[in-house]
Amino acid sequence: MVRVQIPFLDYAPVLFTSALTGLGGAVLTVAQLHIFDEGITAGRGWIAVALVIFARWKPGLALVGALLFGVTGFSLLAIIGPTQKTSVRSTTES
Repeated sequence: MVRVQIPFLDYAPVLFTSALTGLGGAVLTVAQLHIFDEGITAGRGWIAVALVIFARWKPGLALVGALLFGVTGFSLLAIIGPTQKTSVRSTTES
């Protein structure tokens, strides 16, 4: 089997998913929370990386793991409630 190398097709999925990741971060900080603060994602990106590794790069297992993490995080918010920090101004102004 002969494979023709097309550089754009090798990089296009990486560029597309990177753009979606950036858009997701922008939606989280600007549209949903109306604030921007350092560490706002609380390490969730590393959880996603670990999830893919533990799922052995199988999309079905990764989906189940992601749903488990999502339900766990939502349950924690439902039990404990949101944090006291609601805006950047409240932490920087006195």
